[in-house]
Amino acid sequence: MKNYRNRPDLTSAAVTPDGWYKTGDYGYYDDQERFHIKDRVKDLILLPDGKTLVSPSTIENLVLQHEAVFQVGVSGIPSTSGTGNVPRAFVILKQHVQDLVPDDIVKFVEG
Repeated sequence: MKNYRNRPDLTSAAVTPDGWYKTGDYGYYDDQERFHIKDRVKDLILLPDGKTLVSPSTIENLVLQHEAVFQVGVSGIPSTSGTGNVPRAFVILKQHVQDLVPDDIVKFVEG
């Protein structure tokens, strides 16, 4: 990609001076030197310790393993400590579930 049309601000943020496009993705190489894309950098949640980054999709995939969960979305909410964010899961339960309390899902994730 050469540039964003009529948007030099976006171009300078997304394209390096030598022409490389910064996708915003992050990933890793496995033992067989295959590259795996994990998530988008801008979606990561910086935890209150100010050092640890966590992927919302990692938490979502874990919560979705609970038998009562239909859908889930995770985002960061500001920490009361003033540093970083705390992940918060927004859960939609399956229709047949009536007596599940939020602590049940928290215990499942922590367990």
